[in-house]
Amino acid sequence: MTIAAPERKKYLSALLIWLAVLFGMALFQNYLRYGHSEKYDVWNSVIYLCITIILFFPFGLLAINRLLNLKAEKGLPLWKIALIAIGTIAMHYISGTVVMHVLGFYDSFFEIKFARQYFGREAFFHLLSLMALTYFVFQRMGNVRMVSGSIGRKELTLQANTISWIEADDHYLKIYAGDFQMVKRATLEKMAEELRPDFIRIHRRYLVNRKQIVGKEKQQRDEFVVLASGQRLKVGRSYAPLEI
Repeated sequence: MTIAAPERKKYLSALLIWLAVLFGMALFQNYLRYGHSEKYDVWNSVIYLCITIILFFPFGLLAINRLLNLKAEKGLPLWKIALIAIGTIAMHYISGTVVMHVLGFYDSFFEIKFARQYFGREAFFHLLSLMALTYFVFQRMGNVRMVSGSIGRKELTLQANTISWIEADDHYLKIYAGDFQMVKRATLEKMAEELRPDFIRIHRRYLVNRKQIVGKEKQQRDEFVVLASGQRLKVGRSYAPLEI
């Protein structure tokens, strides 16, 4: 997922705060469970928790990005949220047991005792933290409009304010942002409705980000808008005179 600079700090700070809270809660939970034992070593717990959280972080990050994509594309149906959450926990468990065995924490790759413990308590804890992170990221980023599409086979989601202009091409839209072009199957009418009032329709084929317009030009009877990128787009007769 591509995130514009103004929102990138909010996104990263949300992730860092979540990591700190997750580590603190996990360490406290670990101390309550094993602190009474004479063999308990807080530094072993710190190392263990750092490893498990570092392993969980990329899966949590993938889950968050997927949820943001769903929110931008089709909303957040409950069954998809549940599927993403369960898949995240399963991938974390599998990778965690393998790494812990390699590091010498576990005797085998898959221990029944650990499986019972993890899916009985820690998995629930990670699910709660993932839900909290999702809510926190959404809140920190605010009501940011997102637009999804594809570049070749790669799926991509952009913040609407990073898009310069959108062009209708048969049953598809060509979305121009910076130096690359994204394609989305949709109608310009629907996109104009979703992005109003930040985007303005200037032609039956063109939808333009208002903030990207730096001027207007006249050429005989034709009118053009000039974008910050230098792109000139013709204003349709039925859309002139254009008010910016």
